[in-house]
Amino acid sequence: MKFVDRRGKIIKEGDYVRYDNTGTTGKIVEISQNPSLKGNDNKNSRNLEGSDLTWVHVDKTELWYLSNVLELISVEDANLSKFEQSQIENNNDNKKDDEKDEDDYKTDMVEELKQQMKDQDSTELASNAGEGGG
Repeated sequence: MKFVDRRGKIIKEGDYVRYDNTGTTGKIVEISQNPSLKGNDNKNSRNLEGSDLTWVHVDKTELWYLSNVLELISVEDANLSKFEQSQIENNNDNKKDDEKDEDDYKTDMVEELKQQMKDQDSTELASNAGEGGG
């Protein structure tokens, strides 16, 4: 299922969004059409069961927002702390290393299979091998 922000842009977990009323930014932790209110003892809270609205859980505030009041933003626009920026950079570097390792592994496997094919003895059939014995 695809979820969209107030401008109709597709959003997903891990994306950064801005709540326009306050300018609060954060990373999407979860997207749901029926967010769980377990542990919420507030008798005045609305029952969201059966709601067809899309709710987005944002990490910085730990609050649920309607997707139609959030705007997808870039990582650069998220006003991240230096620590958060370094975490993202390290994560991106690790992904690049993992991709390189996977490519190296695939290349090595192809080369190994080629070598195995070369090393196998070619089996030749005798000229009368296809004749029946009866």
